[in-house]
Amino acid sequence: MKRRRDYSDKIMYWQNRLNESINCAPIDLKSSNIEKALKSLTYFTQKQIEIVKKNEDDNFQEHYNAITKFF
Repeated sequence: MKRRRDYSDKIMYWQNRLNESINCAPIDLKSSNIEKALKSLTYFTQKQIEIVKKNEDDNFQEHYNAITKFF
């Protein structure tokens, strides 16, 4: 069975890192930490969107094939 990729854990991790970077004490505020977390969050979110779109396309094709085989 093929394992489906899922980036939800990485998305949650980088979302938490971004929140921590933004909400830290002013003395610890570093723009590089915010930028890194935001770039990583964006990357993994885009990857997850690609997976969801692919799954939607596959599901549509399966349903279409099931319906059209009767005609």
